[in-house]
This record gives sequence, C-alpha cells and structure tokens, in this order.
Amino acid sequence: MRRRAETAIGFSVVVACVFLPLFGGLGAECGEAVYGDARAGEFLRMGSALLLPIALERVTSSMMNSLGMEKQGFLNYVIGSAVMFGVMFAFWGRFDADVLCLALFVSLTLSTALDVICIRRRTGISLSFLGRAAAAVGLALPCCFLASWTCAALRACPLLLAASVGAVVGCGGTVALYSAFGLMESFVAYGRKKSRHKRRDERKNICISLRKRV
Repeated sequence: MRRRAETAIGFSVVVACVFLPLFGGLGAECGEAVYGDARAGEFLRMGSALLLPIALERVTSSMMNSLGMEKQGFLNYVIGSAVMFGVMFAFWGRFDADVLCLALFVSLTLSTALDVICIRRRTGISLSFLGRAAAAVGLALPCCFLASWTCAALRACPLLLAASVGAVVGCGGTVALYSAFGLMESFVAYGRKKSRHKRRDERKNICISLRKRV
C-alpha cells in the first residue's frame, strides 16, 4: 500500500508538470486562439500554477477515501476552503483573477498537506515526492520559455498552428528532460517489481496447492 501510494503521488506530479509549458508558456496564445480573448489566456497562464496542487489534491483525497478516512479528508477540504475564503476577503475591494489563483493555490496546497500527513501516519509513505515535484517544476520551466519562443518564431503562421507547434515542442521537451534525468524510471521499476512479486506469489500458491493435494 505504501509503495502504491508513493507511486501514485509521484506519477501525478510528473503528469501535471508535463503540461506546464502548454498553459504556462502558451496561456495567452491559447486564450486568443481558442476564445479570441487574450485576457482569458492570461488567466490560463496564471492558472498553470494550479496544475500541480490540483493533481496532488485529487490523488491524495482519493487515497483518503480508499483508506477509510473520508471524514478526515472532508475536514481537510473544509479547512482548505475556509482559508481560501479568508484570502479572498483579505483582498476585499481588490479582488481579481490574480487573487483567485492565489486563494485556490493556498487552499489546495493546505488541503493536500493535511491529507499527506494523514496518509503518512496510516501507511508510512515517504516524502520523497517533494523533491520529485521540485525537480519536475524546475525542468519544466525552461520548456515553458521554449514553447513561448517557438510560438513567437512562427508568428508568420496562423496563431492556432504556431501555438500547437509550440505546445508539442514544449511538452515534448519536458518529457525528454524527465526521461534524461530519471523521473520516469521509478514507474518502470515499480512495474517490474510488481511483476516479480506477482510471479513469486503465483509460485507460492502453486506450491501450497500441490502440498495440500499430496
């Protein structure tokens, strides 16, 4: 259970950060190309900071339910929501999209932290995913600039085409960096380890069955 929890959290971190170049680097271009509104694109760009906390909050809340801690998970969500409204009221009269993103970021991060504390007490999971998250974000940031630069270099093309090419280059570069720095290896190793354990259990069950027949 501990190994599966650690793998699920680590996987959600990597998958969320893969899409950072799409929204963080090309948010304005996507908003203008899809919605015809550059301001909406700026909101997408600011909201890219929510990708990681949203992914972590979803996976940890699901784990809380699977571990039979629904009440504690709901309480953690309520605490995070209360803090979110507190941040909003702190900017009363100056509320805008920036404040909304900030409030959501604080809320999701707090709820996730509380969930991780509860899961750690129950399963003893490692906090190594924090280092993985920092590495994933750090490697994705240069790809955000790469995606934005690629789109700007193709300004002679239609905006949708330029943004699409920039997204492919940025997200593809992120995946390449993650593979180069070993952020993908743990999932492959886990799958192999799981297969070995499964085969060992199958052999054990066969031996037990043969002994009973004898």
